[in-house]
Amino acid sequence: MEKEVAFLALTIAIELPVAMFVLRKIDWRRLAWIVVCVNMVTHPIAWNLYSNHVPILPIEIGVALIESLVLGMLFSAHRSRAFLAGIAMNTISTLIGIAFF
Repeated sequence: MEKEVAFLALTIAIELPVAMFVLRKIDWRRLAWIVVCVNMVTHPIAWNLYSNHVPILPIEIGVALIESLVLGMLFSAHRSRAFLAGIAMNTISTLIGIAFF
């Protein structure tokens, strides 16, 4: 369980700056809460699937799509950038995870 929490914290630490860069015109406090909350939902699901030997690529594609859709719905005025943020956040955190872990 400690390892899962550590990876969740690392995921948020990686994805939040990416989201803030892509969506820099959005209120950063609201964006931070949303990124943390969406990761608190998607990360345990992804962790469970990965622990059950589901390949990482479909897991991360699913997570990226879910997070992109949530960001797009919550920031509808910036939907295309929100979708890009979701894809960028997960691509970068996945690549870092693969490279170092």
